Amino acid sequence: DMNQFVRTLLLPPAITLMCCLHLPAAPCRSQTDSFTGDFEEGNLRGWEAAGTAFRYQPTLDDNPTARQRQQPSNHQGRYWIGTYEHYQGGQRQKPGNIQGDEAVGTLTSAAFTIPRGALEFLVGGGNSYATRVELLIRYPLEGMIRIYHATGRNSETMRRVRWDLAPHAGKTGRIRIVDNASGPWGHINADDFRFIAEEPPPLPATVRVPDLTGLTVEQSAEELERSRLRAGRVARRPSDSQPGTVLGQAPPPDAELRP
Repeated sequence: DMNQFVRTLLLPPAITLMCCLHLPAAPCRSQTDSFTGDFEEGNLRGWEAAGTAFRYQPTLDDNPTARQRQQPSNHQGRYWIGTYEHYQGGQRQKPGNIQGDEAVGTLTSAAFTIPRGALEFLVGGGNSYATRVELLIRYPLEGMIRIYHATGRNSETMRRVRWDLAPHAGKTGRIRIVDNASGPWGHINADDFRFIAEEPPPLPATVRVPDLTGLTVEQSAEELERSRLRAGRVARRPSDSQPGTVLGQAPPPDAELRP
């Protein structure tokens, strides 16, 4: 049961109001399911590949460790993106197989509406701008504009990155994974793209009871709603005041109540 209190309004019939706090609902999570973010389906659903860098993706399990690289991938689940790798669990493939750094290309997600909150993901591989994960946003005149980008640190081990999406909420965006390098560390690792909902602001510990004296019943209801309260049981009594006018109340004005 919600905390309740009794409010008595002496009207030209008097009123007793059962008032309770209204707690705002948490915002809905706004995120896309138009493309796979963790690649656990073992495919590139919702992503568009260009070039040859992503032809053997997603890769399966910790392929760097399988070839004794001593840099664990730190991937989530079983599947992830690693453009150096060439192992998807096929019959003619062996853990540790590689594609190498020569291939280049891009992998672009389906378009989605950017939610409030944040985007988190894992990234590793080369630390060059040519090997990066980026967030693109469509503007009416400029087209797709790069807002954020992140690279690896010349390590197969992926680290977690977090981007604030709130300033761009409501716009159309795409995630693009880029491998445009062919030399040493010319590859990109990525995994576990997830949208994190914005945390609602904390509710105040208490609310202040408004002064309803002299208001009409309708005006009182509006004032209570602004204070996250509502009128409940109403009692009416004889009075010389205008009908429907509040003469008194309980709890009194300025009383502090906990949600």
